[in-house]
Amino acid sequence: LILQQTHALLLISGTASIVGHESRHIGNVRAQTRETLNNLSEIVAQANDRLPEGELFNLSKLHLRVYVRRPEDADAVRRELRVCLGWQLNLCFVQADVCRQELLVEIEASGLSMSMSR
Repeated sequence: LILQQTHALLLISGTASIVGHESRHIGNVRAQTRETLNNLSEIVAQANDRLPEGELFNLSKLHLRVYVRRPEDADAVRRELRVCLGWQLNLCFVQADVCRQELLVEIEASGLSMSMSR
């Protein structure tokens, strides 16, 4: 989280289906996507707690870069994101290795919050 006089920038690096140090939902890309969204939601909530009055970050309004290990999982991940966050999403899909061999999806998020007053 980068706070400026009139805005805040939120940059969340690759986040996956990990709780503590344990990978979750091995082999289930939809469940991994939901767990990843839970993790991202927690990070967004913590960022919002640090903002002064003004526009808050909303996960469904952030730019999401979605890394999928297997290209054939992209549609399932896209459907899960839409179920959880709505249809008006700013998504970019990339086929790539993710942080751990057993994980199938990883998501980065970024966004700008305007109209802050200090």
